[in-house]
Amino acid sequence: MGLGIVLQNLRMEQGISQKELSQGLCSVSTLFRIESGERMPDQMLFDSLVSRLGKDSVKWELILKENDKRLLYKRNYIEYLIWAEEWEQLEKELKDYQDFSGVVKKLHEQYICLIQAILCKTRKQYEEALQYCYEGLKKTNVLMSSSFRIRGRLSRNELQLLCLIGELFTYKNESEFQIYSYWKELLAYIEKFCTDKTYHFKFFIQASYYLSKATYKQQFQESVGYFNRGIQKIREERTIYYLKEYIELLKVFRKIDNDILSEFSEEEIDTLLVTLKKWNDNNRKIKEKERYMKSNNSIYSINEIIKNTRYVLGKTQEEMINGDIQDKGVGDQSNLSKIENGRRDPRKSTQKVYMKNLGLEGKEESFQLSLIGEDFEIQEIRYEIEKYTTTRNMVEVERLLFALQKKLDMSDARNKQYVKEIELFIKSDKGILSCEERIEEINNILSLTIKDVDKVMSQETVRGFLTREEIYLFMNIGCAYHDNGNYKEAIKHYEKLEQYFYEYYPLSSKRIYKSLLYNLSQVYGLSGEYKKSMDRSRKTIFLEMLSLQAYSWCRGIYNIAWCYGKIMLKEQDEGKKQIYKAHCKEFFVQSYSLAKFYQDKSIEESIKEKLELWKIL
Repeated sequence: MGLGIVLQNLRMEQGISQKELSQGLCSVSTLFRIESGERMPDQMLFDSLVSRLGKDSVKWELILKENDKRLLYKRNYIEYLIWAEEWEQLEKELKDYQDFSGVVKKLHEQYICLIQAILCKTRKQYEEALQYCYEGLKKTNVLMSSSFRIRGRLSRNELQLLCLIGELFTYKNESEFQIYSYWKELLAYIEKFCTDKTYHFKFFIQASYYLSKATYKQQFQESVGYFNRGIQKIREERTIYYLKEYIELLKVFRKIDNDILSEFSEEEIDTLLVTLKKWNDNNRKIKEKERYMKSNNSIYSINEIIKNTRYVLGKTQEEMINGDIQDKGVGDQSNLSKIENGRRDPRKSTQKVYMKNLGLEGKEESFQLSLIGEDFEIQEIRYEIEKYTTTRNMVEVERLLFALQKKLDMSDARNKQYVKEIELFIKSDKGILSCEERIEEINNILSLTIKDVDKVMSQETVRGFLTREEIYLFMNIGCAYHDNGNYKEAIKHYEKLEQYFYEYYPLSSKRIYKSLLYNLSQVYGLSGEYKKSMDRSRKTIFLEMLSLQAYSWCRGIYNIAWCYGKIMLKEQDEGKKQIYKAHCKEFFVQSYSLAKFYQDKSIEESIKEKLELWKIL
């Protein structure tokens, strides 16, 4: 199922014309060519089109041209600098981005306006920031009316600009009614048109916060209603997005009504804020941060796929251009060398031939969905399943998988692979498979999309191109050994995948890489390699907070506390023992505050157990 067909189906389901969807983004003829499969958009146009349809582009696996990948990396780094509040470096990076892109495309110009507005906001230059916002919106023909009415559909960056305008109204101390009316209109748009849960929740949380803040002096009960909806969404989605702002607003509300979120004491609320601050500070100390500026998508460049897979197969460049490939006019060795070094992008026809020659036939689409089908709801169900597998809510996993299977064409290898992967996850969770049976089943599932699994498995490095599901399955081999107590083999498999992400495919994929680092932190700790365990835990937390997520945050902190506890128990020197004990208690307290907030009962109980067992009061 190609990108064009999916876009066209979504557009027609929502009753949107090509003219309305493309307005300000590209010409109607360009959109027609994208929908018909004649043209592939760059990543920014792709995200703009998808988000105007209310969906999140994270559901796609992207194979980009090298320059497009570099621009995306630069945007990831710019957004890290905003998160880290490194404003001087941000200005330098933004200038570099302007020079690199040439600022000839309006979507890049719009993005630059957004970042310039954020910079002005930090300097309290609110009028100048507003002008950048208005200028950015004009790039794609979004005009602000005096009544704040939104007409047409908005891309992610357009919606971000409108939200930033709402923030600036608050900083400028505009009338509460004006701020309320503005955010009310934005929230109405978000609830009606941002239909994808992964795309919806951040904007919903932000709008609910500003509505709550704007109304608490005049309409306290209405304000509390917005607050409760926002904080509930933060907890449901296990995000840290606007968490600090909501907690600070809670402290204000408690002065009026002490019963709001009454299950948390003032001390626990303060601990949560301290934990947020401490980990923001800790994250700035992570070394080689630039190696972790990954996207949530699985993102590759065609150049690195060709280079890495050719290396794994042991093919020379001469072998790649010999025989029938040369007859198809894909160029000589010099051309291939430029492609592999990122100095030239292959034509679509050339790309297809190279992928076939490398045994990657069927994976050459630039924009691929994990599941194949015309009904986009299957992608959303898949992401819901992933959320519940992370929290190990097996009742929901089984319910959603049953609903998904009804919608899937099971004759497609990728669909079949995914279903079997989740069925294996369910069986593994129930403990009904031995380690050997589990690995054999994983190999069988991998063989649905990989021709020579045994050969791939025997290689010292995992370097060839793997889809998102294939990576998950490879990681599950490590999990099988991990669960069976064979930590040496588990580490071997996890480290091979760590190298895949760290050295060969630096943009792909924050979501999977984070899970891998968490698994490594666990198995290192169980092997007694506490320093390595804590290092991977800190990197897991860094990636969590960079993604504004909290799925593994309290568990990562718990693991650090657990490691300090284990070191404490082995230490003979009483002075050092007390130092480790203090660290252990500090991190357990932090983990407990997060576990209680996000309702992770298993971690809460584990912490209570360890504090009593290790006599840490």
